[in-house]
Amino acid sequence: MPRTPDKNDAIRKKRMEQIIQSGMQVYLEKGIHRMEMGDVAENAGVGRGTVYHYFDNKYDLLQEVFIRIMEDGKAIVDDTLMIGAKPIDRLELFFKRQAIITAKNPFLFRFYKNIFEDVALVFGDKSNKIFNNFQSNLYEPVIDTIREAIDMEQVISIEPTRLSQILWGALVGAVTTYVNTDVTNDNSIIEDIIEILFNGIKAKP
Repeated sequence: MPRTPDKNDAIRKKRMEQIIQSGMQVYLEKGIHRMEMGDVAENAGVGRGTVYHYFDNKYDLLQEVFIRIMEDGKAIVDDTLMIGAKPIDRLELFFKRQAIITAKNPFLFRFYKNIFEDVALVFGDKSNKIFNNFQSNLYEPVIDTIREAIDMEQVISIEPTRLSQILWGALVGAVTTYVNTDVTNDNSIIEDIIEILFNGIKAKP
């Protein structure tokens, strides 16, 4: 019996996701200069032709990964930082969501960090626009919320960018410690990490 259009679409989406995840891993292992589409195909367990069916080259593949991450990040910002709650509560919710995502995909934060060093190579003349979108949609909302929490004396008074970097570093380090455990299904671990982090930055009465 021939496959239905819906089943074909599901197969295509699954294959594309498989290639994207492999592309991310190969990029992290080899870097942009040594990364080849053949490496991605081998890692994904598919033929080179299959990879080229979905992406023209490694830059096309990395652009797709980066844009997806940007879109997912923007959705998290909208769901957590743009709601009517106290700044400290919004920050806790935001970093909790990020902790869950990092636990599910520990490569993600490293990819995010590394790709910014190569953004000009990946996006070419579109790199400034991409960077500006990241700044306005993802970076600045976090800094603005931290600044708001400081002004309301909800967190300790540290330069907002530095506090953001401390939170990110501590969060990723703590979550990836549990990478070989079932952290994704153990909400208590995520809750403990967030509680410890935010107890450390909350302003003392």
